[in-house]
Amino acid sequence: MLNATKLSAELHAFHDSRSPTFVGFPTTRDQARDRWASAFDTYVGDLVCLDPLLAPGNGANLLGVKAAFRAPLSLAQSIGAPAKAAEFAAAWQAAMLSILLLGSPAAYGVAPVASILWFPPPDLIARHAALVAELTRLFETPAVTIGLRLDNIANAFHTATVAMSAQASLPAGVVQLLTYG
Repeated sequence: MLNATKLSAELHAFHDSRSPTFVGFPTTRDQARDRWASAFDTYVGDLVCLDPLLAPGNGANLLGVKAAFRAPLSLAQSIGAPAKAAEFAAAWQAAMLSILLLGSPAAYGVAPVASILWFPPPDLIARHAALVAELTRLFETPAVTIGLRLDNIANAFHTATVAMSAQASLPAGVVQLLTYG
């Protein structure tokens, strides 16, 4: 089950020198991209299919999350808050699509993967837009503390991610809606 606190702890580890879990700031932009992607990858590692309730690990392929999240991130220092927010939301969207469009056919006793057609979540665009808006607000608002800012960023990602749905078209015309959390 997804937990915003887990994502927050991952962010604190590389971005909050006051955190007891702090391991150090990234020294390069490439390292920062990798740490953000790793943090999100660790967070979604707890993703489970809530409806229908499947065995742990079924219904989600998490292998491409880190690469998908990392790819859109430039982390250029010269861009403003709206562009940074859009970049992070694009990373989230890419990661979510890497999960939701590659569901496990084993969950349905179907093989090979090509026998299931996956469709983007019907509310992906709305969730993406809401995440851009929330991250823009957070990035434009002075933070009381870096810890609070990281907690708020983690909560924004969590809100966008929790109860995400995907639709799968199974053989014989069966359509299944999956809800993740």
